[in-house]
Amino acid sequence: MGNVFAPWHASTARRAGTAVAALLAGDAFVHAFWTTGATWPAASTKGLSYAVLNADVPFTPRVLLPLCALLTTAAACVYAHSHRVGGRRVRAAVRLGTAAVAGGLSLRAAAGAVWITGVGVDMDTPFYWLNLVLYTPMCVGFGYAAMRLATIPGDPPPSTTAPTHPEASTGARAEARRTRPSEAFEG
Repeated sequence: MGNVFAPWHASTARRAGTAVAALLAGDAFVHAFWTTGATWPAASTKGLSYAVLNADVPFTPRVLLPLCALLTTAAACVYAHSHRVGGRRVRAAVRLGTAAVAGGLSLRAAAGAVWITGVGVDMDTPFYWLNLVLYTPMCVGFGYAAMRLATIPGDPPPSTTAPTHPEASTGARAEARRTRPSEAFEG
């Protein structure tokens, strides 16, 4: 097995960021769908609440819409960071947002690991099994990807073609190309 902390190639980071952003956007979409009063995949609001949260929590627009906004913002941050969108300040902000996503997914994964052991949850409920086979593994995998993305600096590495000195402007480079080597050092 290779080094799981080896630097990612830019295309790998873009794919991982797109995947994490798609997960978050999909989650936002499902929560927005639930604001309509739909209870899919459960038969009732109470059943949905217990399947998703293992508690009786209201699935109302007042609760769900802020969550939709948070998930959509998180998706935008991860996508923008992985695709290096924006200027220096925007890149710093979306990197911070990506780190927050990594932290949130990691906390949910840790809680899920506790619930898998049966602490605080009845092992005969749909929540237990959804947590075991879906919620926690997804939080582990996507949390790892978000963490790896958050460790990528917000600023792209310096370009090898960019001038490194103020005098190395385009005009100076063009002038240097027109001058023959033997003429360049003649006084």
